[in-house]
Order: sequence, then C-alpha cells, then structure tokens
Amino acid sequence: MKEIEDKNYTYGVLLTGMTNTQKLPDDRVYFHQNADRLLQAMMLFKQGIIDTLYISGGGATALRSDLQEAKVILNYLKSINFPLNRVKIEIESRNTVESAQLASNYISNNYPILLITSASHMPRASACFEKEGYEVVRFPTVFLTVDDTISPAMFIPSIDALKKWHILFKEWMGYSAYKLAGYI
Repeated sequence: MKEIEDKNYTYGVLLTGMTNTQKLPDDRVYFHQNADRLLQAMMLFKQGIIDTLYISGGGATALRSDLQEAKVILNYLKSINFPLNRVKIEIESRNTVESAQLASNYISNNYPILLITSASHMPRASACFEKEGYEVVRFPTVFLTVDDTISPAMFIPSIDALKKWHILFKEWMGYSAYKLAGYI
C-alpha cells in the first residue's frame, strides 16, 4: 500500500473469480473468499488511487448469458450506489489470458494499470497483461499465508491446508500451461 498511496492510476483492473453466480435464490450476490479483490478495489477507488474500475470476466454458461461475473458484480455495485459512470466491464473473457487480450478494447496501454487480483494468481495474471504491452503495477489481495508464530498446531494436517495446496497447484499448472502455450 505504501508504494501506491501517493499515486493515481487511470484504471484499476479487477479480475473476477469471486462470486458463485449459480447459487439460489438469485436475488443477491454470493461472494466467496476472493471477495477481498472487490473490497480492496473499492477502497482504492474511494481513496482516489484509481479513477476508473475496469472489471474483467465473463464465465457465463451457454444457457445463462446473464451470469457473466462482471455483470453480476456491476449489479452489486449498483445496489450499493457505487458511481457506475466510473466502472467499465468486459464480459467476453473466459480466462485470464482472454481478459488481458480483450483489455485493449477498453484500455489503452499508454499508461500503467493497477492490477487487482489474488496474490496466488498475480504472477500469471500480471504476465498475461505484460505480454499485451501493459505496464502493470501489482496490487495483490487474498493472501493465504498464516502470520502466526510457529506452534505445534501448524504441523497437524488440516482440510484448510489441503485447500491452500490446491490453489497453489492450480496456479503452478496454470502458469506452466500458459508458458507452454506462449500466452506469457
């Protein structure tokens, strides 16, 4: 935060992956752990660090085009009276590389972007945007580290630890696959 608190970015690029768009009843937004991405982006906007919030992510099903996650988040922002004239959304992308590729339809790469995503996802996401010619300033969120002092409980197997390993392996595999495919 100290590295960016006195700076201003035209765009804060928020990557989706924080809601469950198929949960019922469908009269509200269901967030999960990655909601920290949105909360941090809103804070950066309110503090004047970003001028416009650009939300990237489709991911709708073939049968429900209304479930594009960027639209769902836009509707949430509308419900809390966030200034929608300062929000742009992209709803076509299905993954991170497509988010980066489609960004040029909305954002010029003549100035730096503040990329907002989970810390575990940041290496792959920033590499994708850099490949598209953007100067990326990273603002990682959703840190999964434990800041406790070492204790015996840390060495007892837990389901929470397995979930964190799953996230780590997913990102390792995703980064490797993107590298092999030439996306980054």
